[in-house]
Amino acid sequence: NKEDVLAIVKAYITRWRIEENFRVQKQEYHLEKVRTLHLNSLRLIHCFVSYLIGHHSLLLEKETYYVKQVLHRAKATFSDQKIRLKLYRFIRGLAEILRFDSTGIQAYKRVKKRPRAHQLALAV
Repeated sequence: NKEDVLAIVKAYITRWRIEENFRVQKQEYHLEKVRTLHLNSLRLIHCFVSYLIGHHSLLLEKETYYVKQVLHRAKATFSDQKIRLKLYRFIRGLAEILRFDSTGIQAYKRVKKRPRAHQLALAV
């Protein structure tokens, strides 16, 4: 019946989104090339990339001026390639904007510099 068909279609769409998430992790963030010495480090990197992709997805749903500018930057940069999915365009637009960044986070947030650590000396 109709409810069964809708349930199957919704399950397939959910599965497709999960597969697309793994594809974005592999292609855009090169998660397969990450090498760590500990499993916890790999889990932390995977969690961070998943959160980042989720944040990008939420930004894309809002359609703000910032999102339009990033998408426009990606469209202008990769005009020879057709990038149809907005998530890929958004990530590539951000990469293009950050490629020429020379100041880093210091321009956006005041970073407190720590004093150099002193070597412990024992008085003999």
